[in-house]
Amino acid sequence: MMLSVLCAWVVLVFVTRNWWISTMVAFIIVCIMVCVIATVFCIGYVMDIFVSTFVALTIGLAIDYSVHIAHFYVHSKGNRFERTQYALAEIAVSVLGGAITTIFAGLPLFAAPTATNSLFGFFIFFTSIWSAGLTFFLFVPALMMFGPEGRQGTFDWLRKPTPKVARGDKEEAQL
Repeated sequence: MMLSVLCAWVVLVFVTRNWWISTMVAFIIVCIMVCVIATVFCIGYVMDIFVSTFVALTIGLAIDYSVHIAHFYVHSKGNRFERTQYALAEIAVSVLGGAITTIFAGLPLFAAPTATNSLFGFFIFFTSIWSAGLTFFLFVPALMMFGPEGRQGTFDWLRKPTPKVARGDKEEAQL
């Protein structure tokens, strides 16, 4: 599981170009995974090949809601609170709509005749519930309190500063 979260973190760093927000999203993914696995075990399932497979698939569902909010947060201006407000104003309705439709998509699988399909329905349902809940009630407040401000968490220090060249000195600068 942790290897999958690490891979997701690397992809997030490339996409957001911000290790700080990527780390926050990775933490939320781990929280979601722990909650989903605990819920499934509390229902009475035991670890087998199907549960292991669905745990791996759950990471893809778990990242969806928080990464959308993180993307809008990274591309906004202002302080932490203003950036979070902007992200919520731009994408929260779509994220919530996606969560609701995914939750309802898992419900019919509860009554599936095979245990595998029923288990898949449980994973879809509980992953969506936990993802939406932890995204809006843990990740969003965490952004308001600990989210990167300005250029925090970016890789600006890796860029080599380029000297500013006046228009008349272009030929000299190219030599």
